Amino acid sequence: EELIQSRFNYLSLAGKYSAKESVIKATNTQIGKILPKDIQILVDADGAPSLSSYSKSLLHIPDTTNVHISISHDSNAVISICLIS
Repeated sequence: EELIQSRFNYLSLAGKYSAKESVIKATNTQIGKILPKDIQILVDADGAPSLSSYSKSLLHIPDTTNVHISISHDSNAVISICLIS
């Protein structure tokens, strides 16, 4: 069970990092101006990822703009997408 939990944390971390890169690319921000460590990916009670209000303001995304983030992973790979509408 501990090994499974450890693997889940590793995949969760990789998923959040992937989501941060997706956000940077979706906003057409140059890496270096905004670093992945500056972006906060939140997870709600149901496990759905979202972008924090702080990160929206940092990236100049109006609060009324919808930011949709999806993260998926299996035992060896992680993928994410960010749609801004």
